[in-house]
Amino acid sequence: MGNSGFDYIKNMHMYLQPHTPFAAYKAAREGLLPPEAFIYRASSVNPLVDNPDNLEEIERILGQKERDLEINLLLIDILSRLIKDPDKEKALFAAESINAIENDYNTAIENLARDDHSRRAVLYTELAELNRQVPDLRTFYLREAFSAYRSMEKDGSIEDEDRLNMSRILIELGLSSQAKSTIINSGIDGADAKLILAEIAFRQRNYAELYEIMEELNKHRSTLDINQTQLIDYWMESR
Repeated sequence: MGNSGFDYIKNMHMYLQPHTPFAAYKAAREGLLPPEAFIYRASSVNPLVDNPDNLEEIERILGQKERDLEINLLLIDILSRLIKDPDKEKALFAAESINAIENDYNTAIENLARDDHSRRAVLYTELAELNRQVPDLRTFYLREAFSAYRSMEKDGSIEDEDRLNMSRILIELGLSSQAKSTIINSGIDGADAKLILAEIAFRQRNYAELYEIMEELNKHRSTLDINQTQLIDYWMESR
């Protein structure tokens, strides 16, 4: 991949695009893609691709109210590098900017209606992704997100995609068996559910089940997206 994650943004058409934030995180964590794999078509951050030390450009983007997770992840990656800069002014700017990003999330959470569990789950999940290099904080935010999904279960507002997100969180917390039960007990079917079950089978070294799931998905590949079919091909070819 080289040592410049920004090459990813310039040449992203050459890479497989992760299907979810969790998938992107996993790919980045395992070295399959650079951290910037989270970024997509963000024209407003293009100047940073060519000049990541441009403090004025960083400050301009920080001033945007509608920054999404992908832009925030790019900012955090850049600022995490700048915080180690021997220039104390740059390092201080980076530290204050990281705090400002997290404060934006905390303020948004505080301003939510008490029963807006869905948005709360999303914001805590994003905070977990932003803190992927700080394991304790990341675990805390994942648990808060999971708690929000549990509240949705109690009030009856939970949907299948929410349960899939619950299972993804459980996997990240090292609770693969509970993640599997979450999917099976809720009767969720479909490619996303099967791919999560395949990941669980892999983590549990249940390769027979893993290949069985992949073979089943392969029968319906015409209905799947390119990320899903490439993942199936990878496992089928490695058998």
